[in-house]
Amino acid sequence: VLTFVLVVIGLILFRADSIGQAWEYVCGICDKTLVAKPSFYSITWLIPMLLWLPIMIIEEWRNRNRGHGLDIAHIGYKWQLVIYVLITIVIFSFGATSEKFIYFQF
Repeated sequence: VLTFVLVVIGLILFRADSIGQAWEYVCGICDKTLVAKPSFYSITWLIPMLLWLPIMIIEEWRNRNRGHGLDIAHIGYKWQLVIYVLITIVIFSFGATSEKFIYFQF
């Protein structure tokens, strides 16, 4: 837990423009909303997640005796490519899209 906390603080310092801004981030993380019950004003994110979750659970179950859930070495190269492209599309569709994403700074 200590390692995780130190890494998170290091990432905040890495991302912030100044120590003051880093302190504001830390204060924002430690706000009372940390323990508050979340309220969902929109469930538009829930529909794609409910569609994608069963697919991933089925794939995990099918590959339960393999090294990991996405061990797809037993299928052909073309199908592997299709699966990896679909996973990439899903990651980008659910991922961060704003310019504030840390890796967009490089």
